[in-house]
Amino acid sequence: MIQISQNKKNGLMSLLVQDIKLILQKIGFVLFGGTGTVASSPDKFRVDEFQFSYGAGLRYLFNKEQKVNVRVDFGISRNGSTGIYFGIEAAF
Repeated sequence: MIQISQNKKNGLMSLLVQDIKLILQKIGFVLFGGTGTVASSPDKFRVDEFQFSYGAGLRYLFNKEQKVNVRVDFGISRNGSTGIYFGIEAAF
């Protein structure tokens, strides 16, 4: 899946690429990479200010009817900082 976000009013531009593989009936594995930047206006974007990150995670299909997933991700940024992220998300 490729997701591209752009908010011209607030100067946000981002790109996320992820690949999810089902490993059990309700559990999936994901690899992802992304980049993004912010600016005070669209004409102020600079290529050298984009921040990059990548990582891997797990997805658990909590409720199939309402498309609710529980996620845990491990991410690494371009400067080497790391983080673990938890979330509960619904797809519409």
